[in-house]
Amino acid sequence: MNPQVSMSAFKALSEAAARQSGLVTAGQARRIGISSAERDALVDAGLLIRPGWSVYQVVGTESAPWYMYKYAAWLALDEDAFAWERPSAPGEDAVVSHETACEALGITGPASRELVFTAPDPRSAPPGVRVRRAVLGADEIQVVGRLPVTTPHRTLVDLVRDWNDADDLRRAFSDAVRKDLVDLLRLHLDLVPLADEYGFPAEGGRFVDYFLTRVGIASLPLRNLVGYVELKWPQRVAAVRTALTEGLREAGDPGGALLAEDEAFGREIAAQVVGRAAADE
Repeated sequence: MNPQVSMSAFKALSEAAARQSGLVTAGQARRIGISSAERDALVDAGLLIRPGWSVYQVVGTESAPWYMYKYAAWLALDEDAFAWERPSAPGEDAVVSHETACEALGITGPASRELVFTAPDPRSAPPGVRVRRAVLGADEIQVVGRLPVTTPHRTLVDLVRDWNDADDLRRAFSDAVRKDLVDLLRLHLDLVPLADEYGFPAEGGRFVDYFLTRVGIASLPLRNLVGYVELKWPQRVAAVRTALTEGLREAGDPGGALLAEDEAFGREIAAQVVGRAAADE
């Protein structure tokens, strides 16, 4: 091995890897002008580590294992392109999704032996990687580190569409709602059209009883406490709103007129009252 050639190659690879969380692919190395023999020599010298596929990690760079393997798989899906050359418009490139997105987002989701991505076009995947085909909107993607990942909302919808086990779905839904990663009311609205096909209840009270069996109402953040109550006890919310409106009007408080005129605001205040009372029971 020629040490000078190896150090020159290592420097070139390190410069590219610095912009890719310490990772570089075999295809990228070829484009830089690094031969496979030079690359293998760096591996033998312990300067490159191969986490998987055609991807190498520069020694001394550190990333959490859960992140490194996902990012390595994302690079491997288009190994000849540098990360900064990949499409920048949302939805035009592969995005971490489904079970793999759960891990990236900190949601307790279904287990999977594969890393799952969603892409707008068909593409070959390395071993242990599965690519689902779908076009994602800009509001369905967020960035974790340097990784494009489906939002918690889109991730939960994908898990339902993928026919995951009901108990796995309940764990994921409960965790995402409790951590305030999703808006429960919006999630319910988007899932209602899927209810008959996928066999879960669409009616609000039965919906939360089905998906949120692992959530105590006292543990809910404010927006999802309101959503939970509006879905589960709409009649209680309506009665409390009426009582609050009439009570404030009788007291001459202008808030009574506001609760009456602004329906969404009135429901939200009433739902908070009902939710806090239920949490104290």
